[in-house]
Amino acid sequence: MIRRSSLMLTPVEDEILRNATRPEDYISIGLDPREYLEDTDWVLVPDGDPWEPNDWLDVNHCDTCPHGMPVVEDVYGEPKHFTEDWQWEPCDAE
Repeated sequence: MIRRSSLMLTPVEDEILRNATRPEDYISIGLDPREYLEDTDWVLVPDGDPWEPNDWLDVNHCDTCPHGMPVVEDVYGEPKHFTEDWQWEPCDAE
């Protein structure tokens, strides 16, 4: 994670960063959400654009597969679930 003190932010941007909890908060001030949302409840969907807020998934408010893991369809319509080791993998559950 990048330290706030090393960033050149306006007072408004600094306030946004201090209160940021969602991908769009970081995007709005030009910061890459991947650097701040690691180990949080937000994950980037497979092949997602990190600068597109809709490509981020809140794992606490999404569909789950029979394995109990967050699940999305990839660009080919195949289900993928998010594993405990923070990776997307094909989901073979029916």
